Amino acid sequence: MIVHTYILRCSDDSYYVGTARGDLDHRIAEHNTGSLGGYTASRRPVTLLWSQEFEDPAEAIAAERRIKGWNRAKKETLIAGEFHRLPALSKRKSRHKPRAARPSRRPNGPPQDEPGADLTDAGGTTHAPAGPDARIACFVPSITELLIDLGLAGKLVARTKFCIHPVDIVKDIKAIGGTKKVSIPKLEAIAPTHAVLNIDENTIEMAETLREFVPNIIVTHPIEPRDNFALFRLLGGIFGHAREAEALCSRLRAAMADLEAFAAKLPPARACYLCWKDPWMTVSRDTYIARTLALVNLETVRHDADTRYPEIAIDEALIEETDFFLFSSEPFAFSPEDIAGFAKEHGLAPKTCVSIDGEYASWYGSRAIEAMAYLRRFAQALPRP
Repeated sequence: MIVHTYILRCSDDSYYVGTARGDLDHRIAEHNTGSLGGYTASRRPVTLLWSQEFEDPAEAIAAERRIKGWNRAKKETLIAGEFHRLPALSKRKSRHKPRAARPSRRPNGPPQDEPGADLTDAGGTTHAPAGPDARIACFVPSITELLIDLGLAGKLVARTKFCIHPVDIVKDIKAIGGTKKVSIPKLEAIAPTHAVLNIDENTIEMAETLREFVPNIIVTHPIEPRDNFALFRLLGGIFGHAREAEALCSRLRAAMADLEAFAAKLPPARACYLCWKDPWMTVSRDTYIARTLALVNLETVRHDADTRYPEIAIDEALIEETDFFLFSSEPFAFSPEDIAGFAKEHGLAPKTCVSIDGEYASWYGSRAIEAMAYLRRFAQALPRP
């Protein structure tokens, strides 16, 4: 099926970027009737300005995310067909911060562990060094921990209630909401100069709201453990702690090398990583969790190219193709009783239904260093077929 990525002009002269399967004209009509709800419902009528067809839905979604991260000038350059100007616009700094956008997949791209700081974030914005008076609001739990490990605790002025590590330091940083919704009046009063967001953790709507009064929005999106090298250097470079960033890179490099040597001796196995119940949800392979598990030769099952966290049915076919069911400690905190009940209900050997620390499996940032040792212990304990 053909999938379209498209750009609309709304009645308030803003741009909307989306994707549609099949009939694009039908999708535009839905926008204009308001039946889709969301951003365009209150900004009708809309006009189609640009579209591109894709045969692979994943490529269309990646294009949508990428274009959403562009500023207005760059979108207008694409609409005009002036493709030769796009690379130069990518390097410009803009006061109009781009929306969160998923970076393209890079299986054959350049290595992520390269010295030197590229201060371009996952949304395509190139940031200037922050200077000594930076005030950081971080809405990503694992990155709050990273900023503290970079020696930046003194610059953190706001966090979410889910930013819980390290406990003795975050207790003194004001919590102003969650990862999807924060108290805007409280944040405005704090007056941060920088807000750190993540494509999976936070919403585009949240980013747009913060952009109204936060001068600098830093968008992150690590999708595999090696992306942490660039993440360390991005934040260390922006906030003047490049030396601390390189120290973390050295520690992660050594930890990953040790795990790689260990994993070379492991036979492959198939795992279903369960992160939610009612409905059951797992992870697709294009996620940080799946790529972390792959470091110890665990291949995740039930991949869905269209959905990073698909809902699944626990059926006979799934049980047949799965060697281990992994029950995460977050966001759904599976209890020992949950796991034992699952094994009994589906006639599984208890040793194939295993609890896994969700923070070590899913938290990028400095926690990834400790995660390498945890993964080794975890993999050693699995009775592989």
